[in-house]
Amino acid sequence: PAAIGYHKQGFPNRALLDIIREHSIFVQLKKAGIHPITFANTYTQAFFDNRPRWVSATTAAVEAAGLSFNTVPDLVAGRAVYQDFTNAMLIERGETVKSRTPEEAGEVLANIVAQNKFTLYEYFITDKIGHAQDREAANRVLPMLARFIRTLLAKLDLERSTVMLTSDHGNIEDLSVRNHTLNLVPTIVWGKNRERIAARIRSLSDITPTIVGLLTSGSTDGQRD
Repeated sequence: PAAIGYHKQGFPNRALLDIIREHSIFVQLKKAGIHPITFANTYTQAFFDNRPRWVSATTAAVEAAGLSFNTVPDLVAGRAVYQDFTNAMLIERGETVKSRTPEEAGEVLANIVAQNKFTLYEYFITDKIGHAQDREAANRVLPMLARFIRTLLAKLDLERSTVMLTSDHGNIEDLSVRNHTLNLVPTIVWGKNRERIAARIRSLSDITPTIVGLLTSGSTDGQRD
C-alpha cells in the first residue's frame, strides 16, 4: 500500500509487477549469488498453453529472476509439490500423478529444502476456502495442513535449516466474512536463528529483507531456508 497508494487484492497490477521485477526475493538472492534457490510449486502444461492474463506475484517473481518453473514431471520425480499437496486437484484434471498423503508431501518438500539454499512454497487453498466461507472444507483442510507442516519440520535438520510460515492477510480464521480480514497475521519461525529472525519481523515488509540479510551474512553460511 505504501508503494502504490492502496491495498491491491488479487493478482498484481502493472505497478506491483514493476516492483516485483526489481525487488522480489528471488531477484535479490540471485543478484547476491545465493544458489540454488527454488519455487517448489508445480505448474501444469495448461498454464503455459493458455497463459492467463493475470499471474500471481510468485509467478512474476520466478520469471523476473529467470528461474525454471517446476512442472508435472518434476512433481512425479519428487522435485516439486503442487499447491494442493495431496495432488487431488491434479488427478481430477486428468494428470497422471499419484495421490500423496500430507506426510508424503511434507517429506517431499523437506527433501527439496535440503537441496536448496532457499525454498519458497505457496499454499492458497485456505484463501479460497475463506472466500467461499466453507466451514466444512476448512474443517477438512486445516488438519491436513497441520500434518503436512509437522512432517516437514520432523524431516528437516532444524540445527541447519530455518522454516518460516506466514501469510499476507487473514481470511480463513473468520468465515463470517468473505473478504480478507484486517486481523494481525503471525509469522512463525522454527529452527536455526529463530530468535534472531523473530526479533527482526514486525510486518510483512520485513520478511524479504530479513531472509536476504541472513542468507548473505557470514553468520549464516550454509543455512537452508
